[in-house]
Amino acid sequence: MWDEMLAVGGCEGVSPGVVVRPARTEDAVLIAELSASFVVSDKLVRRSLKELNERIHELSVATRDGILVGCMGLSRYPQGILVYNFCIAPDAQGRGIGGLLVDHAADSGRQSGSRRLLAASKYAGDWFIKRGFERILPENIPDEWLQFLCPGRGSRLFQLELLGQNSSD
Repeated sequence: MWDEMLAVGGCEGVSPGVVVRPARTEDAVLIAELSASFVVSDKLVRRSLKELNERIHELSVATRDGILVGCMGLSRYPQGILVYNFCIAPDAQGRGIGGLLVDHAADSGRQSGSRRLLAASKYAGDWFIKRGFERILPENIPDEWLQFLCPGRGSRLFQLELLGQNSSD
């Protein structure tokens, strides 16, 4: 399913020349390099190069003029998809690339019949809220979703309902 989705920038607010595509094995090192500064600043959970390689089939990347500028993992769970390892190169932020990746995730989820898109974030809650996600209060998080939160990390969980929406919403 993930390998069928392509999104090309140039729409409103998105830098021209941006393409979202499935990650390839050779992208794992670049994803690790892109993620490193976010790990150091505690914005991402550290994932080894081995783990990135093992999960390459779940990863999508955004490239601009052939250069990797963003990445996102999409992990399925029974009622939806979890976004993880979501980051945009600092010099590419504010150009609609993150929104393009989330749109890709939502479209993928709808096509697969998923009910919701989940994202756990320690710092980017407002960004997700602006894109239609709702924060799930800790007391309302189902036990089976607790696995998406690293204990003690202080992340919050956000959801975007997918059913009943179409790709033009």
